[in-house]
Amino acid sequence: LSRKYYDAATGQEKTTFKANDLVKVEITYTIDKAAIDNTYEISDYAPAGLKPLDNPWRYGVKDLTGCWYRQFDGQKVTFVVGKYDKNNTPKPLVYYARVASPGEYVAEGTIAQGSIVKSSIVTLENTKIVIE
Repeated sequence: LSRKYYDAATGQEKTTFKANDLVKVEITYTIDKAAIDNTYEISDYAPAGLKPLDNPWRYGVKDLTGCWYRQFDGQKVTFVVGKYDKNNTPKPLVYYARVASPGEYVAEGTIAQGSIVKSSIVTLENTKIVIE
């Protein structure tokens, strides 16, 4: 499980953004064949300085690979993924966010948790995000 932040306009990976930036958040994951559960919920919490966009095409985003099957609840974005992918090489999960307010924020670690076996869980480290 990993998470990276990109400037959506330039494609450059970074964690410092400016007003009016559109941020692409990309989560990559691998589910081992021996994993306990067959379906996992991967949840990410955007830091307070970013506002997740449930409709990114309104902001000119054309490449929506990985944007389907998302659920938004405030700052929380959830994806549901299965263990049995045909190619066994899952595509990255993607959502977009816009800069909401300047400051330094902590992006809580992404969580992958079994849909049925809730004790099957992995959490990423927190990430510091700066908005100038």
